[in-house]
Amino acid sequence: MNQQELLRLALISILIGIGIGGLFLIILKLQRQNTVINSFIDFDNLVGLIGVVEIPFDQDSKGKVRVILKAIPVTLKRLAI
Repeated sequence: MNQQELLRLALISILIGIGIGGLFLIILKLQRQNTVINSFIDFDNLVGLIGVVEIPFDQDSKGKVRVILKAIPVTLKRLAI
């Protein structure tokens, strides 16, 4: 293969990759349509969940609480004294 054929092959590969990626994004967008994605944690959803509490050994460290919210593990640091 000469340099011109390699350049043409690279260009075709890049265009195919962009096309497949764009097609994937369109399919994903159509599949989600009205799904609202919210990454913020509503603390009202945490009430009543079972969690693991990590107690610190010294006064300078902060404790943590780990809960599973909608199949996602969430770690919260100490909010109050």
